[in-house]
Amino acid sequence: MRTAFTTFATGYATKDRCRAHVRHTPRNLARLSNAAISIVRFEGRFQYMPPANRYYAARAQDAIDAIPKPLKRF
Repeated sequence: MRTAFTTFATGYATKDRCRAHVRHTPRNLARLSNAAISIVRFEGRFQYMPPANRYYAARAQDAIDAIPKPLKRF
């Protein structure tokens, strides 16, 4: 029997293909960490990461505002 969400041969739900796999978790967390470090360095307000972590942990809106906006194309 075949439905929109399940394939007979594999038994895996096709709707689950968009999810991150467990084996990719360390790499994805490293990418997020590197992106956050790059944003803090680009902003230039902090010389070291621990003060930046404390500051942004207490001020979530400032952390969101620190994310650079994409450039507009002509």
